[in-house]
Amino acid sequence: MAILRSLRRLGLPFNRAVRRPDAEEMDRLREGTAQAEFTRAIAGIEALRNEMLAFGSEDARHVVTKLDSALRALGRNACGAKGQNS
Repeated sequence: MAILRSLRRLGLPFNRAVRRPDAEEMDRLREGTAQAEFTRAIAGIEALRNEMLAFGSEDARHVVTKLDSALRALGRNACGAKGQNS
């Protein structure tokens, strides 16, 4: 199933999965995997940020400030959208 999702995401035909990928295809697969992992990590930071906002305590606001800084460093704004430098 993961192979099919990867093929679809990279725009490779299904029959491509029956032979060994060449170096360029492996690089594309690695890059796609890294980007997907990065996107999931960002989503996790954003989810944690939103949960902390719901607490409303002083400590939670401090954590949110730090998470916002981390998101900005990763090219995202505090609302989770891509920043201008991404």
